[in-house]
Amino acid sequence: MPETTPTRLRQNWTVVVFGFLALSLAFSSRAALGLIMPVWQAEFGWTSSYISSVGAAALVVMAMVAPFAGRLVDRRGSQFTLNLGMGLLGIGCGCVALMNGKLMFVIGFSGFCAIGFGIVATHVVATAVTRSFSANQGLATGIGTSGATGGQFLIVPLIAALLTFASWRWSFGALAFASLALIPCIRMSMRSDIVPDEKIVLDEPPTSMWQDFTVIVQRPAFHLLFWSFLICGFTTTGVIETHLLPFASFCGFPPIPSATAYGLLSLVNLVGMIAAGWLTDRVNRPMLLAAIYILRALTFILLSDVSTRGTDLRFS
Repeated sequence: MPETTPTRLRQNWTVVVFGFLALSLAFSSRAALGLIMPVWQAEFGWTSSYISSVGAAALVVMAMVAPFAGRLVDRRGSQFTLNLGMGLLGIGCGCVALMNGKLMFVIGFSGFCAIGFGIVATHVVATAVTRSFSANQGLATGIGTSGATGGQFLIVPLIAALLTFASWRWSFGALAFASLALIPCIRMSMRSDIVPDEKIVLDEPPTSMWQDFTVIVQRPAFHLLFWSFLICGFTTTGVIETHLLPFASFCGFPPIPSATAYGLLSLVNLVGMIAAGWLTDRVNRPMLLAAIYILRALTFILLSDVSTRGTDLRFS
């Protein structure tokens, strides 16, 4: 028994590490769209509205894929699900790196990449972490899922450096290579979290996804989380991740300083996510979630006021 416990602990933290890396690559690939948008406008003559619409289509695909990804975790385990998502993400980034027209861009980013984004998501990593930890689940989940933003602190500036000193094709090519290279690492280091005995505990017929869905939507906690994350996704993915970097370029900032500022934002978010995870083990979780969204609302009110004052000063 003393020999198995340390091994178990190492395996647990391996899940956290590779979950962090997987989310870092997935979310950095999404952020690359906004970073490279001005370059595509100049090279291909595409409008920002067209590129943004492709990004919006990718978000719709992600939303459609997310429930199936969660069910896939229940059926095949976290290791299989993450590897599938990383494979699709690598193929999609490779398609974007090699594209020469709109069709391949849509297939690569709104097709393969978007499905990969929906699979390599925070709910998949969070499930993998909670299945591997019996104590300190909040802290471990906070560290693992902080890769969604914190990992961009290093990866997005690297993408900007490749964009500046090489080309945007090298940026997406590097993302494709890193995504595919992570697959054998996950397979060798993250053991399966499906226990065969759990499948035959009850002599009940397996339920369909629709039956599970009807049960879930009847729970108030589901609606609390769903609408909270809907607001989170709109304000974070729809506004910051998609339009912050193009807006910085519009204001005259080069790619590397813009990406560095975005990375700093991600670093602060990383600290916040880890702190929130640590707090979930110690305070009332619904109250903590409510406090986070109150602070989020106040932040956008302050930003709206600052932007209004800046506009008034510019035209005065």
